[in-house]
Amino acid sequence: MVAYGKEYVMGYKNALPWHLPSDLAHFRAKTVGKAIIMGRKTHQSIGRSLKNRCNIVLSRSEDFCPFPGAVHKNNLSSAFAYAEEKGYKEAIVIGGAGLYKEAFPLVDVLYITEISATFKGDVFFPHWERSKWNLIDQKKILASDKNPFTHTFFCFTRSG
Repeated sequence: MVAYGKEYVMGYKNALPWHLPSDLAHFRAKTVGKAIIMGRKTHQSIGRSLKNRCNIVLSRSEDFCPFPGAVHKNNLSSAFAYAEEKGYKEAIVIGGAGLYKEAFPLVDVLYITEISATFKGDVFFPHWERSKWNLIDQKKILASDKNPFTHTFFCFTRSG
């Protein structure tokens, strides 16, 4: 699950360069009750474990200690195995860039929020080929007082 602006910008200085309440609500709706897998920097940028989700944080450092309510794993395969062992039918990768790149060949579903705006960024989502994915659903949200940028929620599944 990812949100990015034009040019695949996902973040700047370890934070989101936008505030979109509808995207936060979408993220919550898609992740509550599921396992979420994130890198250490993403976990630290959130600043806490997310409630009602199995928070799995990846770090190669053996002495890394995540926020209360999260578990530490050393690699992606052990994170997926842990989620499965705990009975979660879906484990959602939520960032960062390196983890997305590593997970991309392994995932079957993409939840993407594309924001129709340009942002200054230092973290980018890896380029991907839409032709290798089937569009399942999309919903466009127009800019408003509450959500300052037009954005579209997409769901894709891997083709073939």
